[in-house]
Amino acid sequence: SATGLTYTSGTGAYSLTAGYEIPLSASTTEWASAYASRITSVSAPLSFTGNVLSMTQATTGVNGFLSSADFTTFNNKISSSSLSAAYPLAYNSGTGAFTLAFGTTTSNTWGGTQTFGNTTATNATTTAFGINSETFTDLTGSGLTNTAGALTLDRTGAWTGTFDGIEGSAYLDRANHTGTQLAATISDFSSAADARINATSTIGTLTSAPYLATVGTIISGTWSGSTISILYGGTGITSTPTYGQILVGNGSGYTLTATSSLGIAISDTTGTLAQSRGGTGITSYTSGDILYVDNSGDLAVLPKGTNGQVLKLTGGLPAWGTDITSGGGGGATAWSTTTDSLAIYPTDTSDVLIVGGSATSTANSILEILGTSYFSNTVGIATTSPSAAFKFAVQGNALFSGNVSLGNLLTSGTATSSNLSITSISSALLKTNSLGQVIAAIAGTDYENPLSFTYPLTRSLNAISLAFGTTTANSWSAQNTFASLFATNASSTNATTTN
Repeated sequence: SATGLTYTSGTGAYSLTAGYEIPLSASTTEWASAYASRITSVSAPLSFTGNVLSMTQATTGVNGFLSSADFTTFNNKISSSSLSAAYPLAYNSGTGAFTLAFGTTTSNTWGGTQTFGNTTATNATTTAFGINSETFTDLTGSGLTNTAGALTLDRTGAWTGTFDGIEGSAYLDRANHTGTQLAATISDFSSAADARINATSTIGTLTSAPYLATVGTIISGTWSGSTISILYGGTGITSTPTYGQILVGNGSGYTLTATSSLGIAISDTTGTLAQSRGGTGITSYTSGDILYVDNSGDLAVLPKGTNGQVLKLTGGLPAWGTDITSGGGGGATAWSTTTDSLAIYPTDTSDVLIVGGSATSTANSILEILGTSYFSNTVGIATTSPSAAFKFAVQGNALFSGNVSLGNLLTSGTATSSNLSITSISSALLKTNSLGQVIAAIAGTDYENPLSFTYPLTRSLNAISLAFGTTTANSWSAQNTFASLFATNASSTNATTTN
């Protein structure tokens, strides 16, 4: 505590005593320098809030003041240096830890008798072994031996005591036993049973043989036991199969299934499926083989031909034959193709191609077409790039000796004709449009029709002339001014002249 401060031990808080206050401005105190150096912040575990300086209570993870209860606990603690331990305990004053003075993997010595409720030991050694009130110092003796760590009766040794005079083998050999003994208690029962069974080919009623490991071939007899499961070579099925049923594995055993409802995959079958059963009767194929039906109605294999051959019918059956059009630039036949197989042409390029007939009417033509021909797209003559704007394009001069009917005629050169007839235009003047097409001129738009003249002009057919002559008298209805006039005879009602 301090003058003006009050400390509360329960909360660990400091507060101002009544009548004291913390200056809040320099004007309220003469201690300006003290105000400037006043406490404004603190470090943990202290805190300064609202002019109150406080400290938090200490915990296991936070520093602070000790409460009264914590201080009492701390004050009552014993110094580590004053503690000690006796065997089998050990004490470390530096760490304050107690440990056992013996280990679980080392030998330990017990000076007195120890009692354990339940003890399991791999190896236990003692000089005296006691059970209840009996103590043994040695378990072996006359008739008992230690064989590989096991306490065993000595069948060949001489026993003493009440059995003296009779050797141990007299009690342990099976020939000297009478009455019933469980097979499980006889150590060599399996070998004895096997020897007995192997010595005869006939066994009576065998009601139980839990330790019979191996059985040879059972030739005859009646099985009266329970159903033999698949684990022991049986089927696990007790019902009698009906006609046509077979055993089908189901993953855990067998099921009797009719052959008509089997879901057997082809990969699980063997043999060759004949044609009469929906198969082919053929067991192997080679790449390129083709199946066909021969003259006997059986499926047969047509092996693949050679490259370039085509499939033909020979004698009503498929067969590979020579292609009449050889591809890739080859050709020993009438036709060949270019090396890129994009065009076909006669192998002998001097041959005349005739379409629509079998004989040529001229030896000068390489192509002859008889009959009406139809071309759905552009036809070019003497040009390899006819314009798509025209269906028929001729490069150079063209001669048509007969009548030619054209919807549109376009020429980039000179077109001559002794008789040009345009059926769509009659009794009209002609003109060309912006496309260069010849069309009819429109009267009143493209030309004046009819042409008319007023005096003194006159029209006679295609001639335009003055209506008066130079050698005849002419009438002038209005005054006329002549720059220069010479008249042999001049007659006027009013004549005016400046000269």
